[in-house]
Amino acid sequence: MNPTEPPTNYYQAVPPPPPPAMELLPEVDIANPGPQPRLTVFFRLILLIPHFIILWALGIGSALIAIVSWFAALFTAKTPEFAYNYQTAYLNWQVRVDAYLFFLSSQYPPFSWEPTGPVIAYIPPPVTMNRAAVFFRIILVIPAAILNALVSVGLAIASIVEWVIVLIQGRTPDAVFAANAAAVRFRFRLGAYWLLVTSAYPKKLFGDGEVLTAPPASPTRPLIVTGAAKVLVIVYIVLGVIGYATQTTVQVSNDSNSSTSDTYDY
Repeated sequence: MNPTEPPTNYYQAVPPPPPPAMELLPEVDIANPGPQPRLTVFFRLILLIPHFIILWALGIGSALIAIVSWFAALFTAKTPEFAYNYQTAYLNWQVRVDAYLFFLSSQYPPFSWEPTGPVIAYIPPPVTMNRAAVFFRIILVIPAAILNALVSVGLAIASIVEWVIVLIQGRTPDAVFAANAAAVRFRFRLGAYWLLVTSAYPKKLFGDGEVLTAPPASPTRPLIVTGAAKVLVIVYIVLGVIGYATQTTVQVSNDSNSSTSDTYDY
């Protein structure tokens, strides 16, 4: 990836061409971010506040529609078309914001309900679902949700250091790009599975492997995570474990101090 190239190569929301009989996984195409303007890097969190507010509001609608989809899928084995369209647009918006937040894109995410710009997320069309998998979705999703939680916390912690690096260098290092793309894509796949717009279980946190059977469709399809990038993903998981362990320890300590104080007051 040449960091000096401008992010002009955008991608369309078209399905990836997997080999026959292979599971269709949700995909994310992210254009080469090119140079990162230091001013927008410095104020990145502040710049994204309007998007955070919009995603919060859209998330309420997403949760309500997911409940409707669950009942519909139990009876019809399919997600309603309106639900698929809403959740796909919502997840696309979320991916665009995540990509900008974690230095995968230098272009401010558009306020658009349609997939557009240098970051495009694709979810395969609705298929017939296994009703048992739909009924037990809240249980089946637990392992992937735990892994995503650890990665997300670790990435949030590591992004402070990455923010400084990108601010100094004016670009996103290749290893950071690949590792953060892997984390963002895994979160997207988890969201698509949880919101019942795909039956494909979230997987391939460590990328798609190194064997290319066709020319790459984008810098992230296939997503190659090797060397330093793979180490970074592991670091995110470890930091996530440490973060949750620290939070639990502090909570237990506070509860213990509160109980002791109540005893003495009595």
